[in-house]
Amino acid sequence: MKMKRHHKAAPHVPFIALADIAWQIIIFFLVASSFARNDSVNVDLPTANKSTSSQQETSVTVQAGEAALMIDGKNVDMRELSEELKRKLEGRVTEQSRAVVVQFRDDISYQRNAEILYAIQSAKGIVVISEDVSK
Repeated sequence: MKMKRHHKAAPHVPFIALADIAWQIIIFFLVASSFARNDSVNVDLPTANKSTSSQQETSVTVQAGEAALMIDGKNVDMRELSEELKRKLEGRVTEQSRAVVVQFRDDISYQRNAEILYAIQSAKGIVVISEDVSK
């Protein structure tokens, strides 16, 4: 008597269900990525050189906190920051002379930080971030 071998059928994977899940994931990321907007501030960064003492003598210093804002030790209102920086940077053409050293305090908010950096950029200054020394 001959015995027939029965071949087991290969398992069936429903690829349609996998395609539906992949399609939903693609749609989710396309919709989610449309909500992400790039509201960052483009800032011109200075180039490094070995002469830092002359840069410190000619740079403008901005000390910024949530409540106080000072340029070279003088209190300034946030609305007047851009105009005051334009006046101080007038006639300066080199990157070292247009350097604006910014010292942020720990209490500053992201919004105020962005407004200060934007004011420096609109005044054609070059941002140099320094750590806060008045802790």
